[in-house]
Amino acid sequence: ALRETTARLAGAGQAAGIHLICLAETPAASPLSPVAATYESACAASLPFRECGAVGLLSGDVATALRLMRVASGQPAGHGTVGVVDAVSAAWAERFGRALAPLRVEGSSVQPGRAAVLPQSARLLDELELARATPASLMARWAAACDCTVVLGAGPRGPLAVDLAQEGPHLLIEGPAGSGRTELLRSV
Repeated sequence: ALRETTARLAGAGQAAGIHLICLAETPAASPLSPVAATYESACAASLPFRECGAVGLLSGDVATALRLMRVASGQPAGHGTVGVVDAVSAAWAERFGRALAPLRVEGSSVQPGRAAVLPQSARLLDELELARATPASLMARWAAACDCTVVLGAGPRGPLAVDLAQEGPHLLIEGPAGSGRTELLRSV
């Protein structure tokens, strides 16, 4: 039932802002293999694969090339664009895809300690252990700081922080319009 539901979600989810990453293993292809045959093999291996709006095909045990294709009406639209990848194996692609997606197939193993529920709401003052943000309390906190650690918000296991001295010197903040990027930067 999950496979069929996932296939329906792949087809209709994009309108709701839901995008899927589908992985499908196919028989080995050579440079002379027709792209359409490889695509059809992937569709046969994974029901939702045909519903994906874009497809990336990797060849070989450890791929160094990637063919990116747009898909329209369940068929590749053209031959796609070839890109270079840095030794991507099927195992790496699966780990990467699963790290991006919280939906798991029934019976699949989830590493203990990896799954955690995010809080429904989070206040930065609570994460900073400040009752109120007054000029005096902020100055005292800044004066007491002995490192370059910055609390960004709440994570599943407590405050989410970054140490700019060890992990910096740069920090990339990204998100869609209205997600709070500017407010985050103002509060740091």
